[in-house]
Amino acid sequence: MSTFSPNYSNSEAQLLMQLSALAYIDETPLQSETIQQQEARMKKDINAALSSGPPIVAEWQVAWGPALTSDRANMLYFAGNSSLNQYALVIRGTDWSFILNWIEDFAGLLALVPYPALNAGNIAAGTLLGLAALQTLDFEAFLATLPVDAGIYVTGHSLGGCLASVVAPLVYTQCPGTNRVKVYTFASPSPGDQGFLGYYSKLFGNTMAFRVFDTLDCVPNGWATLATIETYYQGFYPCPQDIKNIVNYGISEVGTEYKNVGVDQPLPGQIIWPFGAERLEIDPIGDALFLWEAAQQHASLNYLALLKTQPMTADLALVRAISSRLRLSRGAAK
Repeated sequence: MSTFSPNYSNSEAQLLMQLSALAYIDETPLQSETIQQQEARMKKDINAALSSGPPIVAEWQVAWGPALTSDRANMLYFAGNSSLNQYALVIRGTDWSFILNWIEDFAGLLALVPYPALNAGNIAAGTLLGLAALQTLDFEAFLATLPVDAGIYVTGHSLGGCLASVVAPLVYTQCPGTNRVKVYTFASPSPGDQGFLGYYSKLFGNTMAFRVFDTLDCVPNGWATLATIETYYQGFYPCPQDIKNIVNYGISEVGTEYKNVGVDQPLPGQIIWPFGAERLEIDPIGDALFLWEAAQQHASLNYLALLKTQPMTADLALVRAISSRLRLSRGAAK
């Protein structure tokens, strides 16, 4: 039976962050491209990137999907390693071009609503909306086809990590077994309240679900630890007052109801300097500098670097995928 060793594994985190980064590949549709055409392009490019990527992902391939929701705002796919009898359900993070993702990301400013399981506490209304959208993709039907002894990871970066937290209990319920389902989220905001934390902890304990985050990334502080954002980037450009005002407004709206889920696995963040520049004291561009730094800390490329694994961002993966296809076509032409 393919079961996972309990407790956090850096090699597992490296693998799953690589797979999560690849979820962003081809996220922008080509002109007049149908959903089915975009999904096929994603699958081809993810597979090509995996086969030409670092050894940690070389034996993994797309096993199902990728599948886009009808508005293309959400996407997930399964990667599989048949030799290990392991699969990973990978959920894409934020695509800011879709207003739905804005709602999901800032659902902490909205209401907490019941999670769709008995005595499972509450999650953000926008997160529930995202969960419902993912369920329209019928990924649970694919779960039912997996070997009964297969090991299953659930993972995602940013919004994908938040959604992975609420999808994981569904996977656990459908695929029971000791140490069979393991969760890694990256840069995830809080999905729900104390009740949901209690439900989640009963399923995964402190050995099978992990919350990986950069200690200088603002996003994982939504919504349980928003005040921490105000302490960031000292020595580069500290939090400007107007951003503090926004953070404090969020705190007043959210209160203390939101809780993080999964065992914390902090990655010590380091200030990222633009072009090697030293701190700039020009106050009017303070917001831009602070938000630039926040974006760099949250990027999947930074998480790959902090995990000390070979970069496999969507852009780089696409280049590798195209290069791989060119090599294949040249070989066929000989």
